[in-house]
Formats: sequence, C-alpha cells, structure tokens
Amino acid sequence: MSQSGTRNFRLGALAVIAIAAVAFVFLREDPTEEDVIEAFLEATGIPGAVLAYGPSDGAPTLKAFGVSDPIIGTPMQVDQVLPLASLTKPITAAALLSLVNAGEVSLDKPLAEQINLPTPHDPRAMAITPRDLLAHRGGFDRSLTFDPVFAPEKMGRTHDDSCHELARSAWTTLPLDHAPDSTTAYSNIGFCLLTNLLTQNGTYSLEYVLQAQARITLSGAAGPNWGQSEKCWKQVQGSEAERMWITGLGAAGSAMGRAEDVWRFAARTPEASDAAAPSGEDGDFYALGWRIWPGPDGRQLTHWGGLTGVFTAMFRFSDGHVVVVLFNSAPQNYGNGFDALYTGLCQVRGLECRPKY
Repeated sequence: MSQSGTRNFRLGALAVIAIAAVAFVFLREDPTEEDVIEAFLEATGIPGAVLAYGPSDGAPTLKAFGVSDPIIGTPMQVDQVLPLASLTKPITAAALLSLVNAGEVSLDKPLAEQINLPTPHDPRAMAITPRDLLAHRGGFDRSLTFDPVFAPEKMGRTHDDSCHELARSAWTTLPLDHAPDSTTAYSNIGFCLLTNLLTQNGTYSLEYVLQAQARITLSGAAGPNWGQSEKCWKQVQGSEAERMWITGLGAAGSAMGRAEDVWRFAARTPEASDAAAPSGEDGDFYALGWRIWPGPDGRQLTHWGGLTGVFTAMFRFSDGHVVVVLFNSAPQNYGNGFDALYTGLCQVRGLECRPKY
C-alpha cells in the first residue's frame, strides 16, 4: 500500500466498527492480509504487530509492522514474544483433547467426578462437564453477574489470587447463572476450573502441559505492551506485579508466545472443525475452545484475546488459510476490533463471513 494511501486510514475518533468499511474504500484491487493489518494499525494507532499467515499445509509468511517501542522507535521483529491473552483457551482445549485421546480424562464425565473439588454452592454445578466449559456453557454468565477473574473483590478475593484459586472460590460461593449446557455465555472462570484436570491435580505445571500436550512452543518473558495516557505512550503489563497477574490467568489467558508458533498450532486441523453445534444454536457457537462461524463457504474458526495493552487474534478459514496477528497495544473496543479484522480478512479470502459485534 502506498504512503499516500495509508494516510486515508487516520480515522481519529471514528468507532473501530467502521474500520473495515472505510479502509477497504482505499485498498488496492487485490488486497492482502498485510494490507488489512497495515490499515488496522493506521486506524487504531497501535504501534506495532506481528503477522503470520498462509495455507495450513505450507509454511507461514511472517511480517513485522511498526515499532516495538514507540518512545524510542525500536522496530518490531517477527520473533517478538507477546502475551497471547485468550488465545490460551484454544491451546488449553487442544491440550485437554490430547489427554482425552490418551484416555486420561473424559470430556463428558462431570468435572467434579474427575478432580478433587469441594461441595459446590450451587448443586447444579455437579453436572458441569469439561465439554460444557470448553463451549462456554458451564452456567457462568458475566453479563448477568460479574467476571470473578477481573472482579475478584466481589468474592472477597484479590487480584493476587490465581484463576485456579478464584475458580474454586466461585465454585463454593456463587450460584450458577444458568443450568449447565443450557446457555452459551463466554466465561473466563469456566476455563480456570479446568486447571486441575489439565495438571492432574498439580502433578505438572500448566505451562508444561500446554506445551507438551498442545504441541506448541510457549516462550517466556514478553513485551513491551503499550497503552496511551494523556496522549503519551505508557508501557503496560511490564511490571513484576502485572507479569505475575498474567501468569495467574492460567488456562484462561496466561500464555506468551510468537506469532509463528501460534500459527503452526492453528494450522494443524483442530477437532473443533467437526464439532456439533449445541442444541438450539443456529448461528455461530463455541466448541472445543474455538468460536465457530458456519456459513455458505464452510466453517470459519476464530478466537481473539484482549487485555490492557494486549490484542491478539487467530483465524482458520474454510479454505485452509490460517492467519495469526499479535499486537503490542489494543483498540478501544476489542470486540469491534476483531469484527473489523475478521471482515477485512474474509474479503481478502473472498469468503462470505458474518461477524456480529
């Protein structure tokens, strides 16, 4: 894309939901994944990103955009390690499925019958299965109550508590918002409940299990990530306390990694490609850790993650093309940001996709 063309994407205060519609007016006739990411960075002001894309049966193309450090202008590198946030969830699901295939755990046996859990506050919780949690159908609904991972004080806990500890508190103190396997509601605490099942009650570390069972390299120290304060860049998620908090997100969002390694993970055919939709779901749905979008061109599999100064997304399209992008800052609205990326990348692939945010 030419320099003059990219200036058209300086959209200022326009809502991120409009990025895709506006950006594509100025894109060249045959836009690429790189054009989409460049336009997104221009529209949002995010300093940098790393993109990995290509056919799942080939090798990824890697591209670094912008700067790793907007204060001193350090260029972004393709091997930059960044927080993956909720991209941890499909990785968690893959690790769990590996244990299922090895006969060590069951997706459909109630969780409380497979790990050591105390008596739940809500007796209905005894029916929750790992499959329910991977599909965000465990009965927890943050839109009706709150998210214990991000508001632990509402349970008398603190942000120093790990998501595993918060999950056990939620289990023993909170009523479910829905009966298990009756309603889809995105749930961080549901994934936190899977920790003991994955680590076999603490025998192994979660990071070890995710890497060994999901067959992915998860790197160590990540960063830097950035937020804006009074029109100045400020590093976020870089202090010891912030890094420890991300580590504490466990199965819900603790992984750190490189775009290339996440791409290679997503390029392997996930079992979610053939997952059945939950009863009563006739649109997009969650299954086995992924969000699945049925459509006239086949199923698109996606997931995104967002924390303060962190935005990540991965896409496995029905034509076998895989795209992973990791940003070192975040748009004002994560969901709208994903919507813009998904819409733009679908247009690049010539696919009919129907995001909804």
